[in-house]
Amino acid sequence: MINFTKSKNDNLSLEISVQSACSKLCDYCPQSNYISNYKKKFFNEEKILTFETVKLISKNIPSKTIIKWTGFTEPLDFKEFDNSVEFFFYQGFKQQISTTLLGKKNSQKFYKENLDKFFSHTIHLPDNKNLMKGKFDNEYSEYVESVIRLLDKNSIEYSIFLIGENFHINLQHTIKKLTKEINIKDKIIKAKYLNTRASKIEPELFGLKQTNKNHDDKASYYCSYKRLNQGVLLPNGKVVLCCQDYGLDFILGDLKDQNLGQLYKTIEEDSDLRSKFIDGKFSPCNRCEHYSPIERETTSARTL
Repeated sequence: MINFTKSKNDNLSLEISVQSACSKLCDYCPQSNYISNYKKKFFNEEKILTFETVKLISKNIPSKTIIKWTGFTEPLDFKEFDNSVEFFFYQGFKQQISTTLLGKKNSQKFYKENLDKFFSHTIHLPDNKNLMKGKFDNEYSEYVESVIRLLDKNSIEYSIFLIGENFHINLQHTIKKLTKEINIKDKIIKAKYLNTRASKIEPELFGLKQTNKNHDDKASYYCSYKRLNQGVLLPNGKVVLCCQDYGLDFILGDLKDQNLGQLYKTIEEDSDLRSKFIDGKFSPCNRCEHYSPIERETTSARTL
């Protein structure tokens, strides 16, 4: 069915949230919504991902699935990041990462020494308006510089992502130096658009645009962000609909005992859910700007 074919990416992927709260608490991230809903819905369940859970769920992940270390939290905050990355790597999974480069010392060390275990890196750096929270001192600046130099030297795919007007004051000299010495200008992506996270934040508060929400009562609907096979793993092993669902409003199932490929068919194989999705009445998608009439072009690129 075209509504679901168009709603999915060419490859299955799984984003990973390593804990039930992110210490960064960035202004443009509805982290409080994630924290409160995780506590409410999963009060007695695991709040931190473990290596044991990683091994347990791996048997239910199709081999060509892309593992994305991003989700709702900073991946380098995971104390078992090293073991988990190596496990997925030797199991043959391709891995991507999006990171602020803040995190636990052992994870930072492992990451820097194993950059080649990820085929693509997004280095999300802090801004000069304190929208991203954290300790951005000289040690952090030196770490950022060393990682970027290694990525560039080894010709590993990477981008440097910024939400805001300019980089943090303690990084501006580093960015200028790198731009002059290894020409990272083409690697820098400054956000023009900001996802509302299913209407949980207002992009205009940060001087950014949002993708227009198209609505037509007579239209057939689909996910123009192509996220129906791009779910997010929670620390307890459950998989939430997508990276926009910070409210954890739709849990696809439990990856500890269900196959990921089958979880991604949950909506289309349930006649009631399927009808609601196609008719534009599926919650929580109907609060998302990417839930669109099927005639609309995809909205998955950063710059749309």
